[in-house]
Amino acid sequence: TAVSEVFNHYETGTFSPLLYDQAGNAAPSMGATVGRYTRIGNRVHFHFQIQADDITGMTTSSQVVVRGLPFTSVNVTNTEHVIGFGHGDGFAITAGVYVNGLIGVNSTYIYMLQWSATTGTGDFTVAHLSADGKLKADGVYEVAT
Repeated sequence: TAVSEVFNHYETGTFSPLLYDQAGNAAPSMGATVGRYTRIGNRVHFHFQIQADDITGMTTSSQVVVRGLPFTSVNVTNTEHVIGFGHGDGFAITAGVYVNGLIGVNSTYIYMLQWSATTGTGDFTVAHLSADGKLKADGVYEVAT
């Protein structure tokens, strides 16, 4: 029945989000990092907090990437998912700039972006983040069943 198909997969748990630059360099020291999720069918609801205690060795011009989502997103063209960052500390951004993220197809990564009404969309780079930079986010994305 339709109801049993909706609840064919129910799971809750934790995951460890990790901060990288797009070149593949990890933040060498992280603190206060925690992620929680609930999977219902082909949807994963999650929230996390991540803090970079040190960003030495990360490429300043490279886009910030959060790795470690608990499931791989669905591999279907044009199904990217936008993620909201509800709180951030230690950012070097201009007032009126908003931080968000994008989960691409077939991925466990969130690519961080910034947006403003005057400049449009661009990458949120390591240069926009400082040591002790903190992110809090939540979102929903589709996974294969």
